[in-house]
Amino acid sequence: MSTKEIWIVRHGKNRLDTDFKSLGTWQANCPLSQEGRDEIARVKRAYIDGETFKILACSWFTRAYETATILVPEPNRWRKTPALAPRLYIELDSWLKDHIKDMDPREYPNIDDIALTNRIFRPDFSAIEARWMLHAIIFFLNELGKGEKALLVSHRPLIDLLRGLLDLSFPPLEQRLEKGGMYKLIFKYGSLWQVIHCPPPK
Repeated sequence: MSTKEIWIVRHGKNRLDTDFKSLGTWQANCPLSQEGRDEIARVKRAYIDGETFKILACSWFTRAYETATILVPEPNRWRKTPALAPRLYIELDSWLKDHIKDMDPREYPNIDDIALTNRIFRPDFSAIEARWMLHAIIFFLNELGKGEKALLVSHRPLIDLLRGLLDLSFPPLEQRLEKGGMYKLIFKYGSLWQVIHCPPPK
């Protein structure tokens, strides 16, 4: 089989969806709510059970990691990376540092001055985030052999940015992912060949 597949899941519902008033503020590391955990368990049964993934990677935010370990309960196999997390104005982890140095400097001007090293938010950061996620997708794609799959768990801002970089002529990409939803990106001979939108089961 000449295809490779990258499945991207948006994390499940979290306490901010139901408990915002009691929490009082937005929290980056808010955990999943019980509704969210139940929803992701249904996603697991509907789409994930019986599948084999060579690569498991997720955002390091709590709600994404909890989603990930419900989908595939093998914590030691999940790679936590800021490449799949929004608002990356924090120190780069060693995995991303190792790969960012090989990126085309024409696409990443002043790479040493970006927000991740200076902890300063830049006006053009959304474009930088989008490129990092795209580079992460390409990196994972290159790690896959023919017929192999990767499972990624991320957040709406980055998934929406990625949608904008991919070919929106694929109708499923016109639909924004719900929490717990998934895109299956199927690549053939190195090019995006098919996109399947998998909504969270009700």
